[in-house]
Formats: sequence, structure tokens, C-alpha cells
Amino acid sequence: MGAPCVLLEPEPGAYAVLYRHGETWLTFEQVRRYGGSFEADITVHCPTLPMPAYRDRLHLHSAAAQLKLAQACNELLGLGVPVWRQRVASSCWLVVDRLRQGASPTELRDEPDPGTRWLVDRWIPAGLPTVIYGDGGSGKSMLALALAVCARTGQALGGDPNWRVTPCEQVLLLDWESDRQDHQRRVRGLAAGMAVAYPTGLWHVPMRGALADQVGPLASRIARGGIDLVIIDSIAPACAAELEASETAIRFFEAVSRLGVTALCIGHVNKAQAREGEGRAQIFGSVQFRNQTRSSFQVLAQDPGDEPSVPVTFRLDKHNLVPPPYPPAVGWAFEYTAEAIVIRPADAAAEAQGLMHRVVTAWLAMGDSTPSAISDASATAPNIVRALISRILKRNSGRYQAQQVGKDG
Repeated sequence: MGAPCVLLEPEPGAYAVLYRHGETWLTFEQVRRYGGSFEADITVHCPTLPMPAYRDRLHLHSAAAQLKLAQACNELLGLGVPVWRQRVASSCWLVVDRLRQGASPTELRDEPDPGTRWLVDRWIPAGLPTVIYGDGGSGKSMLALALAVCARTGQALGGDPNWRVTPCEQVLLLDWESDRQDHQRRVRGLAAGMAVAYPTGLWHVPMRGALADQVGPLASRIARGGIDLVIIDSIAPACAAELEASETAIRFFEAVSRLGVTALCIGHVNKAQAREGEGRAQIFGSVQFRNQTRSSFQVLAQDPGDEPSVPVTFRLDKHNLVPPPYPPAVGWAFEYTAEAIVIRPADAAAEAQGLMHRVVTAWLAMGDSTPSAISDASATAPNIVRALISRILKRNSGRYQAQQVGKDG
């Protein structure tokens, strides 16, 4: 009854089932999991018609849905319902089997290590998702857009050579929070602040609903358009689900992975988990939002007071791909004027630095001092100061003993 068919994947996330002699073919797009099965937008094509013969959203395991589609195809194209039932069922199972198959295994071999590729060395890995998170108004979206401008113009962020951004051919901004005009104004100000021409190759898409429900067409657009950097602004509306649920984060990162390029994912802080006295917080939502990404860093903005610029600090929070010593927190000054947005290096906020960094900085600044004095200078408990200094001395010289740094205790 049916005709031999073949499954093709013409674009990432899209599937086509072709029948003998090209008399008809079915395409499956917007595929997503539905319980233990899958849903997809199915289009029936016929070369004798100027437009698709039929379109529907189909639960791929549903016999009733398959019968409905077969009856509609028979009314439009003939051949009989049994033929179409066989074609629809075969096509659905071909796609389901392909989705369940996943990637083919490859052997781990002793090959030359190409090393990690970076968008920004030791901060943002290329080809993987990075989460940039912080409180509202801390400059997260501005930072992501500044990195995009740097990627298109060959500039280093704030002129700092340690923050040179790897050039990108095209950048795509998936925007759930603002509009095109707002981002155009920001890009104009950033370009003026860097003294460069307004960059080309920055694309904006207004978004609604969950990223996972739209990832197929987006992945195709990214592959066709030569896009190698995507900005997702922001995580909460891009999930469109309960952020405290682990499956929400897992589904989000599965969708980001399907995009196949470097992704800057902008999130907010979970204030309930803020660490008292450290100026630190976690990404809002399930712990999986931190676990599933390879790199994440917090953006902290301070009250500028009477100054014309906003002090901003970046604190690397997760660094799976970075060998120690890990990059310390870095500071910037974001200056906003009517004509330009200027980003310059500045001192990092003290509360963003790790314990070891604070103690060592105070110790070096004070010279031969007591743990109590270093404790006051670094805002760290005296017993912690003694333990850290003892560890440093033991690591660097066997001549030092722990009691040598606990004289005043």
C-alpha cells in the first residue's frame, strides 16, 4: 500500500520524509517532547500544488491523530485512506526513531588536544552557553550587547586586552524583554563610546513563549545565516515555566544546545540564596541553571552616588573549563551620556572577591602584620585568616609552621 521512503534532515531540527518518485513528501518541524513521545508541525507537500497540501500539529504516537491526517490527505490528494495511514505512521516512526537514536558514539582517542576555544579568554567559552546573571539594572543586557559590538568590531571590552572578544560573523539577539529601537540606541551609544562605526551583522528577533517550542526554526535560521553568537535576554521568559523546577532548566539548556553556537544567557539573581556579607547570589531558579552551564558570572552594580559612572564588578561563579588559578573579580565603570556609553576598567568591589584574594591582598598591603590586623583589613574572621596564611606558608615553604602565624591568638 505504501511507497518506499527516506528520511532526511535538511536543516537542524527539521525532518523530511520523501516518497518514491517525489510524488509526495512530509516535513516535521517544531519538534518537542510531549510526555514520553513527541509533537511536531507536519506539512504535507505535493509537487503538483503551488502550496502545501495540508498542515497540522500532530502527536506522533497518536493513532487517532494519524488517522485524521490520513483522511485529510485522502480528501485532498486521493490514493485512499489506507495508503495515507501507512505513510503517516511510517513517517512518524521514522522521525521518532531518529529522535530517540540521538548522536552516534565516537571513540575516545589519544589525539592532539585542540584546546578550549573562547569568546573571552577564561570567562566565556565558544560554542557553549554562559549565564550572565545579576540584579535588575546591574548592566547585564548592556554587557551582552557590548560584547556583541566588540565581536563585530574587533575591540576589547573597555580597552582591556584581557577582555578581547573573538570576532563573530553574525550575532543574533533573541529578545523577550525589550524592543529593536531600544537595542539600536544602545548599540549606537556603545559604538560611540568605543569610537567605532555602527557595526553591521547584529540581528534582533522579538520573542514570545518558550525557547524550546521555537528552537527548530531558530536553529535552521542560525545555520543558514552564519550566526555564531546568540544572546538570550532573558532566561525566565525564555523558559515560560516554573523556574524552581529542574526540568525547566534542563529543557531550556537542551534548546540552547540545539542552537549550536556560543550563547550568552541573561538571568537574574536569587536573592533568597544571597550569601550574607559576600555580595554573592545564585542564579534565580533551580540549581540546574548553574549545573547545566559550563561558565557563569555575576554582575554587581554599586550605587554611583555623585559620580557620573556606575561601578560594576564581574565575579566568575562557575569555571568548569578554567584551570586554577581562577580569574579574580574584575571591575568596570559604565559611564552613560547622551551621546555615548563608555566602559572603562576600574577597581572591583571588595565584597565580590573571594576569601583568599581578600586576605592575600590585605596581607601584601600591610606587610609584616598580625592576623588580627589582616582580619580587620580584609573583613574576614581571624581564625579564617590564620588558616589561610598557614596554608599559603606551608604550600610555599616547609620552613614555616602553623603556629608562626597565630602569635596573637
